[in-house]
Amino acid sequence: MTKKHKKLFSIVMIIGVLITAATFAGKSYYEQEVTLDQVPDAAKATILKEAGDGEIKKIERELELGQIIYEATVVIDGKRIEIEVASDGTLQVEDENDDDDTEDDDIDDRI
Repeated sequence: MTKKHKKLFSIVMIIGVLITAATFAGKSYYEQEVTLDQVPDAAKATILKEAGDGEIKKIERELELGQIIYEATVVIDGKRIEIEVASDGTLQVEDENDDDDTEDDDIDDRI
């Protein structure tokens, strides 16, 4: 292998390592499961208000378009609802999941 090929090979390997590291680092930063206690007070108040008597199953902190969003999965009257709230407490989205399967593998009772 010539010196030129060794240098090219080294560059390609470094780029591969950087891309792999960025992929795994991005996953943990851009979407991370959190507890209700880890949610800012304003966002927590909105989640609790929107959830009402429902059961909060899971909360994820996500980075969307440069803004931190808290997505709470809540079961209300047997229906799974996803509530998205900005850090400042602004309600972003509230989606009802029509699927009656509330025993989703991703949802547990840790909160």
